[in-house]
Amino acid sequence: MILRRLQQATLESRFVGTFDDKHRPTVFAAGRARVCNEEITILSSVTKDGFEDGLAVRATLNIFKLEEETKYLQSLNELWHYHGAKKSDIEDVVVIESIHSFQQLFEELQRVKTIVSLWIEGDLINEVCGTVAEIQNGFFRLDLIAASGESNGSVTLRVEDVQSVNAGGFDERRIGIARELYLRRERDERG
Repeated sequence: MILRRLQQATLESRFVGTFDDKHRPTVFAAGRARVCNEEITILSSVTKDGFEDGLAVRATLNIFKLEEETKYLQSLNELWHYHGAKKSDIEDVVVIESIHSFQQLFEELQRVKTIVSLWIEGDLINEVCGTVAEIQNGFFRLDLIAASGESNGSVTLRVEDVQSVNAGGFDERRIGIARELYLRRERDERG
């Protein structure tokens, strides 16, 4: 039923709220539904103040609650229109409607070299942030970036273990700025 409702919301480009983390049942992604199939759901994410916030990509099967047409979502839609109904910068370089799997998402994010935050199934890795460096045989390597902007090694993960991805949002842009400042300091120190 959730899949069918999400697909309808996608056709109408409506605002929805998706809940997909049972360990944090009050945390959700909100935005305009852009893509929905049995594997992934992509939202053009919007902050609580109505500003664009990149892409929120969720494993559709993990979505256990879907909100539609709530007062909160209606307010988000109104605020988003008040701020000019702008799309995020990442939407200028990524053809969202052509993405139908996490594999395709990672290929596209590697192409545009954007910073992503992602959550992995299991207890060992919760949230990681970095850039997609390599994709091969159902695995991908993420070059990790610390909040300070420093390189933090890399991690190789299975695509099928990804539960959710945020790309091009405020948090990722903040880390991107920290990364640029860190790299600039490194260049200046080397002369």
